[in-house]
Amino acid sequence: MRRILQPSGAEPHGGARVVTAAVVIALAASAVSQGGMAQAARGSPPSACRAIPQISTHQFPDSPSITNRFLPMAPGMQFVYDGVVFVDGHPHPHQIVSTITDLTKVVDGVRTIVVFEQDFQDGVLEESELFFAAQDVDGSVWHVGEYPEVYTNGQLSGAPDTWLSGVEGASAGIDMPAVPHRGEIIVQGYSPMIQFWDCARFVRLHTHHCIPRGCYRNVAVTNEFAPYDPAGGHQLKYNAPGVGTILARPLGDPQPETVRLTSAGFLCPSAMDALRQETLAQDQRAYQVASRVYAGSPPAARTLQAGSC
Repeated sequence: MRRILQPSGAEPHGGARVVTAAVVIALAASAVSQGGMAQAARGSPPSACRAIPQISTHQFPDSPSITNRFLPMAPGMQFVYDGVVFVDGHPHPHQIVSTITDLTKVVDGVRTIVVFEQDFQDGVLEESELFFAAQDVDGSVWHVGEYPEVYTNGQLSGAPDTWLSGVEGASAGIDMPAVPHRGEIIVQGYSPMIQFWDCARFVRLHTHHCIPRGCYRNVAVTNEFAPYDPAGGHQLKYNAPGVGTILARPLGDPQPETVRLTSAGFLCPSAMDALRQETLAQDQRAYQVASRVYAGSPPAARTLQAGSC
């Protein structure tokens, strides 16, 4: 799961999209880190956030495998996140379904795993996104590009926030280091053409956190923010070892949306076959919808073996 879809009318990349869940979280648990987060939002981005990482094909294996402790991505796994989003003061159910496919795509010389993620509000599809991830030889997970289709009243209205590393000045970022350190700041992706620039600071490690689905130890908590929009808000994301993201919530929002992990498991073969075809169709569609960015990239292909239910 990358990030939460903004309520209708909000800019998708103006700020870090408030998460990817409705659980009441005690604010006291994050009080220690909130002061530093608020100060970061008021000032210029920290120097570490301005240091865009440089991706190199020599850093990555020929066949991708993502086994990072805090962000594992096993082909065939599907994660479902549920929450409530407020629009004009009224609550609306929001669901994010994120599936790790057995498809790969070469982006900026790196063979990446294709992740298929859909956002639903009131049961209606609002965004369908392909994003491309790879783990380097040291164990860090990189975010190498996105193709997010936007839907209005059930109809595809475009994909203005498409970016691929190496195209139009865009650069891959790191979603999760091999070994995170408290206070460390990472750049998660950068594309000046669409004003996309996501950063995150590790604010807590080795914490214990519970959601209705269960309790998790040694959770890593990041504060995500977007320097292109310092007033756009921050998002706290909780990643549990062996699982990945279990909770994400906005910081400082008077009507916060929180999304939490509600289910996780391998798809059965028939469901995986259908999802694979849907993903391939979206990848092909991108060559027309976002041709300026997508044109130079080879199509996605099935090169991995998915686990099954």
